[in-house]
Amino acid sequence: MDLATAADIPALLPLMEGLADFEHYRDTFAVTAEVLYRQGFAQ
Repeated sequence: MDLATAADIPALLPLMEGLADFEHYRDTFAVTAEVLYRQGFAQ
């Protein structure tokens, strides 16, 4: 398994959205590609 990189954001975001749907908090899910990059990958 490799660590995720910023290049993985297009694949990660739909997975996170799917989890939010499954866990019934999609209406309050506020993560965007920009937020994910800034909070997860920006130095």
